[in-house]
Amino acid sequence: LSNGERFVTLRADEDGWITFARALGDEEVITTAEAPPPVPQVVDVTPSDSAMDVPLNTNITFTFNTPVDRQAMQDAFSFAHDGNWTWTDEVTAVFTPDRPLAPLAQHTVGIERLVSLEGMTNDTPFGATFTTAEAPSYSVSGEVKSAGASLPGATVKIGNDVRSADKDGRFTF
Repeated sequence: LSNGERFVTLRADEDGWITFARALGDEEVITTAEAPPPVPQVVDVTPSDSAMDVPLNTNITFTFNTPVDRQAMQDAFSFAHDGNWTWTDEVTAVFTPDRPLAPLAQHTVGIERLVSLEGMTNDTPFGATFTTAEAPSYSVSGEVKSAGASLPGATVKIGNDVRSADKDGRFTF
């Protein structure tokens, strides 16, 4: 500084304490101060933003940089589906949709506001978008028999789909 003072950061520890040394001439003063608590923010989301081919039964997991007010976060959450919350630890929340997501669709999750347990707020909205995979396809095949003998022409129905067994009693959906 112009008056000859100089500040040097000597140490910043994992508990948020910062130690400074100030020297002016031959006098040196060491000061310790606590850094302010962190502003809460999302540091990870799964599925990640822009993820593709996400399974239809996926959960959405948020990881925060500091413990947050759980109810305030859940109230600030937006998603097109209802579901349930679980917390795996102090900074990780998992949202489980109450039904499978629509296939080949874009889904957006958001959190409008975060409040840390230390009272710090983050009013910058968080958002992420991902796209689900196509619905799995299944084929069903079999043979219709009665008393050990094939039944050619037998009617087989699954849901609204109806098929007739072939000359050997076999069918495929």
